[in-house]
Amino acid sequence: MRTFTNYLARAAAVLLLAVFGSIGAWAETNAAGGGTSNKIVVVSDMHVMAPNLLESGAETQDAWLNYYAGQRKMVQQSAAIFDQFMNQMKVLQPKVLLITGDLTKDGETASHNYVRDGLQTLKNAGIKVFVIPGNHDFGAEGNHTQFNADGTTENAEVLTTSQFATFYNGYGYGDAGSEYDPNSLSYVAEPTEGLALLAIDSHNASITAARVEGRVRDTGVV
Repeated sequence: MRTFTNYLARAAAVLLLAVFGSIGAWAETNAAGGGTSNKIVVVSDMHVMAPNLLESGAETQDAWLNYYAGQRKMVQQSAAIFDQFMNQMKVLQPKVLLITGDLTKDGETASHNYVRDGLQTLKNAGIKVFVIPGNHDFGAEGNHTQFNADGTTENAEVLTTSQFATFYNGYGYGDAGSEYDPNSLSYVAEPTEGLALLAIDSHNASITAARVEGRVRDTGVV
């Protein structure tokens, strides 16, 4: 994910102190009240690539080999890693799972479908899941590619910013008690009584020091 401006970094530090202070107070109250779980898990930059974006045989073709040679991320193994993470969450049974951006390799609809299917199994297990997009979740990097067995490639369908909130309805968007900013994908929610969550959408690459002169632009504020 992209580096925040100095202003945003300072704001994020203050926000983290506020959030974790809130979490600490909530956890203490929850434990005293005999709650079954006060665990919160935070994960970011999963970069999941749906397996069907790499057809069987494509992994030996130049198109894939050249792409993968320049990768620092384990995208070919990302689906298996994600599946294992889902299994670990079912064992751990946290109260809340927060996913703070870059859910997918490059915003491919197939990858989003894969992620959402996995998250649904956590919801079925009683775990509350909240997501917020990152810059890789809408194809902004231009690598949303389908790799075919014959060595050819084509652009894969990507999820758009206007589709994200509906696609992830029930994962912070559209939840009871949550409020969603119409000018961005930021939202506020109450994962559980006494705990407030402020999810800030920072995926837009146009939010730079040059554009906003160190200030958070009005349209990015909830």
